[in-house]
Amino acid sequence: CQLYKFVYVMKMARLVQQQEILHYPRLDTVLMVEDEIRKAKDYPTKMQLWRALPRKVQYQTFNAILGYLVASNKIFITRDGKIMWVARTSTKHAPKKKNAFGAGEISARVEIAMGAVGRAVAYLEKAFRSGQDIAVTTSKGKADFAIEADTAAEKIILDCIRRAFPDDAILSEELGGSEARGEKFGWIVDPLDGTANFRAGLLPFCSAVALTRKKELVFSTVVTSSGEEFFAIKGEGAFRNGERIGVSNVSEPAKALVTYSTSNHKSLKAAKTGARVLSKLLVLGKMRAFRQCGSSLHDFSSLACGRTDALFKPGASLWDWAPGALIAEEAGGKVTNFAGKKAEYVADQDILASNGKLHAKYTRLIVN
Repeated sequence: CQLYKFVYVMKMARLVQQQEILHYPRLDTVLMVEDEIRKAKDYPTKMQLWRALPRKVQYQTFNAILGYLVASNKIFITRDGKIMWVARTSTKHAPKKKNAFGAGEISARVEIAMGAVGRAVAYLEKAFRSGQDIAVTTSKGKADFAIEADTAAEKIILDCIRRAFPDDAILSEELGGSEARGEKFGWIVDPLDGTANFRAGLLPFCSAVALTRKKELVFSTVVTSSGEEFFAIKGEGAFRNGERIGVSNVSEPAKALVTYSTSNHKSLKAAKTGARVLSKLLVLGKMRAFRQCGSSLHDFSSLACGRTDALFKPGASLWDWAPGALIAEEAGGKVTNFAGKKAEYVADQDILASNGKLHAKYTRLIVN
């Protein structure tokens, strides 16, 4: 406890010196706030947490405590003000219940990922409003290109990851991949999904990061241009702006709202597959309607929160679907290849995602 108190005083003194907070409160008050955050069943807002404290604390003091907890990497505050506990649990004052983000190694990466994507989206929103950074930097084909905003957003995210976890592997859309020296954790990054929309001044677009451990997805986050922050933790569920979400209950294909993502049809094979599937859906009346939004990870997020019922994406690259897949699955959905088998972590996958109730019917439609 003496060591904890020493670290607390040192950190608080530094924050006061940097003028990030005006004064530092008593340690017992800080511990009381910490305990209340850890005990909360859902993710409270600042006002909800302040009102729930067992004894009165001045709001200025309360804000100083939150500033300390953020700077100490103990809490994360979402864009809409929800407070999440993300600290490691190795001290005497650890939460009595299991950390929602699992082991300390994962929780530390969750915090970095959400902060990095938040910074990237803040930059993208500013660039989008001003019409800046839309010049094409690389062209991979007639309809597949990267712009300055892609590269800038990617740099923001990768700098955060590499600085914190230099031994982790990274697979990113624009800069390619790097091998992991530790060969344990890996990152899949799509800094700007919906580049064509962004360049044309259209919505939606989003930024996304997924984390793998031993080649299994364990965490992902997608932040959209509409300000929605989706994330999922393996075995813990999927959330939008801190609220748990779930897929729809539609079970009849004729009543389903479907999204179809082209991936710009990077190959003739993907174009032919997409045309075949879409024509079957239209001719046989196996959907109520379909939408094409221009951002596949936005489509996965819409599926996860029940706005849409199924998603078809032929010829998908890994970063096009992996971050969204975990969110959809943790929301109760199902994600496979077109044959209904587990999608592999390779390029050019034909991806089918659904609310689960439609999955077998759509795989039969595709195969037959």
